[in-house]
Amino acid sequence: MKEFNDYKKARLALEKELANTREVLEQTIKEMLLLRDDKAFTQGAKDEVSKIIEKKWKITASLEKSSDILEIKILEQSTSYNRFCFGDVLVLISNFLVYEEQKAIIANLGFDLEKGVKHD
Repeated sequence: MKEFNDYKKARLALEKELANTREVLEQTIKEMLLLRDDKAFTQGAKDEVSKIIEKKWKITASLEKSSDILEIKILEQSTSYNRFCFGDVLVLISNFLVYEEQKAIIANLGFDLEKGVKHD
C-alpha cells in the first residue's frame, strides 16, 4: 500500500509540473505572437492573441502511458510541425513559428537544439 501512496504522490506532482509547463509554453507563445506584430504593450492585442491561442493552438504536456515518453505539443492547427526527440521527451512544434522561435521554446524547456537532437 505504501508503494501505491508513493505512486499517487509522484503522479500528482508530475501532473502539477506538466500543467505548469503548459502554462509557461502558452505564455511564451503569446509573447512571441505579440512581438511579431509589435503590439506587446497593447491590452486589446493581448486579449486578441489569447483568443487566437485558445482557438487555433494546441499546447499540451503529457506522459504517454503506453511508452513512458513525455510528449510536449506546441501546435498551430493549420500548419505542419517539427519533431524533436530528447531521450524520453518528444517535442512537437508548429512550423508556424520560425526557427529562432522554435529554438527559444526548446531552450525554455531546458534542452539544447544544437546538441544531441534526434530528428524522427
